[in-house]
Amino acid sequence: MKLLKYALVTLFSLGLMSCGSSGGGDDTDKVAPGITITAPTADQTIAPGETVSASFTATDNEALKSYIVSVDFFQAVGMTVKTTPVEFTFDKSGTLSGTSQVVTFNMDLPADAKEGKYKMLVKVTDASTEANEKTEERTFIIQK
Repeated sequence: MKLLKYALVTLFSLGLMSCGSSGGGDDTDKVAPGITITAPTADQTIAPGETVSASFTATDNEALKSYIVSVDFFQAVGMTVKTTPVEFTFDKSGTLSGTSQVVTFNMDLPADAKEGKYKMLVKVTDASTEANEKTEERTFIIQK
């Protein structure tokens, strides 16, 4: 009878261990998403008052979750103007789905935008429990 109990306990334990994930390791997604910025091009010059077309592709091996885009003044270039220019800033965020998604949007520059180099940061987060993130940057120039 003791041998039967021992055999049943052993079989039950083996059954529980085989119910776990295959491979015996942690299956959590540890791979950060990818970002490819396609517009604006690097150091593209745009005049104040124009519309900037922006675009990037986000990819992940499992699933995408969200993105944040921000643009801030980075460095003065060009000539000094007599009016008080406005430093252009831009913020946008949204949700992503699937394993690959193209995001396209426009940024309207004010007519009195401060001339100089601006940095656009794109941050993408995937849907894993690890909350993997990747940030890419692109600079463009506002100049008459």
